[in-house]
Amino acid sequence: MKSPLVRAKKLNKVVSILTEYFENNGYSEVQLPIYEFYDLLEGVTWDFKDENIIRFIDRYTGKSLVLRPDFTPQACRFVSLYMKDYPLPIRISYKGRIFRNVDLNKGLKSEKYQVGCELFGLQEFLGDIEIIFLAYNSLKKIGLKNYKIVLGDSNLVNEIIKTFGNNRSVVKCLKEKNLDELKKLYNEKSISENEYVLLLAMIKGFGDKFVLDEVIEKSSFNDRLQQRLIYLKDLMENLISIGVEEGDIIFDATEMRGFNYYTGINFDIINSKGVVIGGGGRYDNLMEKFDWPLQSCGFALNIEEILQDIDFLDNKQKFDYLVVGENYFFKALNLKNDGFKVLWIKDELEIENIMKLYDFEKIIK
Repeated sequence: MKSPLVRAKKLNKVVSILTEYFENNGYSEVQLPIYEFYDLLEGVTWDFKDENIIRFIDRYTGKSLVLRPDFTPQACRFVSLYMKDYPLPIRISYKGRIFRNVDLNKGLKSEKYQVGCELFGLQEFLGDIEIIFLAYNSLKKIGLKNYKIVLGDSNLVNEIIKTFGNNRSVVKCLKEKNLDELKKLYNEKSISENEYVLLLAMIKGFGDKFVLDEVIEKSSFNDRLQQRLIYLKDLMENLISIGVEEGDIIFDATEMRGFNYYTGINFDIINSKGVVIGGGGRYDNLMEKFDWPLQSCGFALNIEEILQDIDFLDNKQKFDYLVVGENYFFKALNLKNDGFKVLWIKDELEIENIMKLYDFEKIIK
């Protein structure tokens, strides 16, 4: 039986395991408000556009409020307001729902239940390692299998854009992974041969850590670009050395999701069906907007998408007694007083249905 009760229990169990795992790794849970002032989130929230948010008016102040579309700005504000006396690095976790428009034309709304972590005040390389390691192993902790981390880097993309003088054709080419358009740019002499070879390697640069070798080789004419690629290879090699399976981390040289928001690595976690079940990255500029410039990175997991791949938590809730009948109502209460787990129902005809949802050691009727 597909039951909303079973689903709720499953969600709570997954969230409980994750929260405990984060706590054991030093990430203390904080409570964040479900809505914020529009002005506070504008300019600091991922993909913050009027058509993507759920907005309403505060009846007392007349100001615009928004159901939170993203936890990260709230986490940054919380840390900047209440945790300046804490030793660095600061580690926090959170859980709850985010809200976004998913289909403006049909008027449908979407909400996602997320659990996530944010890390503040740790240098880039160590912070990147810790946050990816934590995200990867948190999913192992709940028994998830067959998921991949697809790693991109906004720093790399921005370096490419600078190298080519913000050439929109080059950016479009990379974003779309368009080899024909790249060849056209080369034939038109819009890019040099070295640049063409590099861009070709980047567009094809999707796979394990070894795809970075060719891109590193082709970037020898740009030291800053090459050093960033070496950083990314070192990152992947170190993650593999501490237990991330080599086939579970994939590099995408032209990943451009949110390159104006992220300041370094960004990653998606994708399940075997190709569904994004989580993601995160580095956003070093964000804390500056809250008057405390700390290096920062984090991730969030989409719990309801994860639930579809979790089977072992579908066990029915167990009780010591099922007590049936109005005459046994006080018997059930006395058993509860004695410390037993007891479920009471009035009608004997409901026993068959109730047995589909719960397991009982004994039945009294």
